[in-house]
Amino acid sequence: MHLLAVGIALTGTVVFGVILGMNASLLAGVSSEIAGVFGAIGIVLAFSALFSWAGHLPGAVVLHLALVNGWGGWAVALAGGLVIGTLLSALIGGILAVILGPFLALIHLVALRWMASVFRPAGDAGFSSEPEGLA
Repeated sequence: MHLLAVGIALTGTVVFGVILGMNASLLAGVSSEIAGVFGAIGIVLAFSALFSWAGHLPGAVVLHLALVNGWGGWAVALAGGLVIGTLLSALIGGILAVILGPFLALIHLVALRWMASVFRPAGDAGFSSEPEGLA
């Protein structure tokens, strides 16, 4: 299920990047500065799929452990993405992994939660909103 969530997150990121890039060309007549910003962000997001697998695979483990233990919220996803992005940034250089890590972790979490709600067996209550032992 996590590989499907990774695929959804990567595909969503590429599609969002392409949409931003297309909007950049539409905005070029209005403001070349805004078009340049949209185009740059769109290119980064569209091509991030080539490198973001290095963050999604460890991120899948972190999110799985968090979800199993009832801690699978947005703050945990953001923190996990930030930590993994920071570690990758130290390895590859640059700050892009730190910036995109939390964003991609949230997309991954949304994809996992959506798949869990769609594919869960009948009668299964799903993920708890509170950690185990605190309910």
